[in-house]
Amino acid sequence: MRRRRRVRRRRRERGVRRAAAVRDRGARTAPRLAHRTSRELPAVMLRADGVAGGLGAPAGLEWTQAGGVTPAMLDVVFRARRFAHRHIAPVALDVDRRAEVETGYVCWDVVRAGGLDGWLSAALPRAWGGDALGIAPLAAAFEEMCAADAGIANLFGAHGLGMLPILLELDMDLGERVLAEVARAAAAGTPVLCAFAITEPGGGSDVEEREGLATGDVRSYARRVPGGYRITGRKVFISNGNVAEYVSVFAALDRSAPAASWTAFLVRRGTPGFRVARVEHKMGQRACPAAELEFDDVFVPESDRIGAEGGGAELSRRVLAVSRGPVGAIATGIARDAFACALAATRGRRTEAWEDDLLAEMVARIRAARAAYLEAAFHCDGVLLPGGFAQRAASWIARAPAVGARAVAALAEATSPSDAAWAHQAVLGATAKIVGSDTAMFVATAALDLVPPSAGALHARAAKAFRDAKLTQIYEGTNQINRRAIAQESFRRR
Repeated sequence: MRRRRRVRRRRRERGVRRAAAVRDRGARTAPRLAHRTSRELPAVMLRADGVAGGLGAPAGLEWTQAGGVTPAMLDVVFRARRFAHRHIAPVALDVDRRAEVETGYVCWDVVRAGGLDGWLSAALPRAWGGDALGIAPLAAAFEEMCAADAGIANLFGAHGLGMLPILLELDMDLGERVLAEVARAAAAGTPVLCAFAITEPGGGSDVEEREGLATGDVRSYARRVPGGYRITGRKVFISNGNVAEYVSVFAALDRSAPAASWTAFLVRRGTPGFRVARVEHKMGQRACPAAELEFDDVFVPESDRIGAEGGGAELSRRVLAVSRGPVGAIATGIARDAFACALAATRGRRTEAWEDDLLAEMVARIRAARAAYLEAAFHCDGVLLPGGFAQRAASWIARAPAVGARAVAALAEATSPSDAAWAHQAVLGATAKIVGSDTAMFVATAALDLVPPSAGALHARAAKAFRDAKLTQIYEGTNQINRRAIAQESFRRR
């Protein structure tokens, strides 16, 4: 009897030592693996199911070189996947729990790592320190990051949205003064974030459309003063609002005609009269805070106006036409995570026919959502801004010293896409947003039917995906407003 006990004890000790050795090898190997390029990663790792923060997409949802996806774009996808695996997935649930208790909490370690990896400046021209990526590779990268955690990924998405008005207006002065600073700060490990402020306390999605502006309850106004403008008003539900250094703000110059006088400005944190009134207690995407901002006679120099006076309605229309496709990508990433949870919950047991049918339906819808946002992104990169708006801006930067700012502006206007092209982009972007967000809600809801509460962390992830998915039906214009945009820009167009 004693001998058998000794044998069992020795076997247990050997098992403990072997397990420790495996953990040690994994700890030594992981950092080296994270620095390897996508071409060096084993194919089996790129095709893994990603259930526990793994590197790959779930089965049936792998990326392939089809439908316009190039090897260069796949490299961006795998780069985003590695970043998500190293920095986002390991802390996702912990950050979500902490942000629930500590309203407004931001995991700056991940933001700093993202800046060093280039995700805060990826869309900027190389002349300003960026990677000059187009909308399609950026959207695909957001899908990968959101498959790990949409809240953390949205810190980078909301930041890009805050910079987008300057990029679309090709404002060289603001680009060189502000966006180049953003890129330098990110590369130095001291990240600077941006935000986009358009939503009003009495007007949500309606102020994002010209018709809504004309009849909505607009309370943010700007008046001309010597040297610039003074803004008074409030903006609500602003992602990154409490942590952004720069905020793109929209306000009306004429109270009686807000749509015709809607104008964009860039406001810097710390400007007298600008303060964070409150930070929202969120249910979904908690890692990215949303704040209410107050502007009390805030002075903005004329050099910090974005675009022309009264050009804000058209600018916001174009910003949303471009950005709604990436929102579809965010939703697709959330759906992928929910599907991975459902797939993991059914692994290792005999599934019933209805469960297989439901999983197959999830795959079909996720693939359709990806196709929808890629169509919008490819149209943006190939038709509206050939080669990507960052590269287009870079060409103006290169020519500016030789031909002068006035000639550059004339050249930009002469080569601008037609209004019909922008209208088609608005339809594609709204479609991608609707399809993606509705898919995310369907998949997340179905996943909760397959993942029992007894699954512990797996159920927590599925429940979080459900909470995160709901937001995608609301921001960037509710899905109802997006349906109206499709009608207005296509068959109801005047």
